[in-house]
Amino acid sequence: MNPLKPSSRSLGWWQSSGQFESLAVAAILIIASIAGRLLLDQPNFKPSMAAAILAGAILGNWRLALSVPLVSALVTDVVLGFYEGPLMVAVYVCLALPVFWHPWIQPLVDRCFPNCRNNGIGTVRRMAIELGLLNVGAFLAAILFFLITSFVVWSGTPWYPSSFAGLGQAYWNAVPFLRWMIQGNVLFLNALAVAWLSYRAVAALPIKNAQPALPQ
Repeated sequence: MNPLKPSSRSLGWWQSSGQFESLAVAAILIIASIAGRLLLDQPNFKPSMAAAILAGAILGNWRLALSVPLVSALVTDVVLGFYEGPLMVAVYVCLALPVFWHPWIQPLVDRCFPNCRNNGIGTVRRMAIELGLLNVGAFLAAILFFLITSFVVWSGTPWYPSSFAGLGQAYWNAVPFLRWMIQGNVLFLNALAVAWLSYRAVAALPIKNAQPALPQ
């Protein structure tokens, strides 16, 4: 069973239309994630989480979708250097989980908004609803990353005392990183989503056969 398979009432605006397009989108998202992590100086203000969420929405194959956050994280870790094993595992898990956000909310949208069909205003309404829910996912993904990685930093590294005071200090010191991650997730998610939906809208336009202006 493919957990990323769209529901029967899915409008298909998010899903890629073929294997070549899926591979191209995956490559673009991986490159964007790598470039963002290597070039952006602000900690946690990266496109990686947004790319993972969109990979789950756009790519029909869950293995290909998971490759987006995992490959980009591995490549950048090779360049920047590896770190504590428990923390690396926690980071990779937190980057992989958002891939399954859109497949999870899609049946919910089908049940709550059954009248959003593939026509006119219904199409726009459903896209707006799903984009809004993707933003909720971007926010929740940042919260989950904050909760899990801060705990692992406290429990799996020697950086903080093994006490409740040390745990509180680990979470307190991570609050600025949480703020930056929320901002980055939402910004990059909407930028990438608008770019993708614009491409799909242009690709869906009917193309009339041009007639050469030659004398008969």
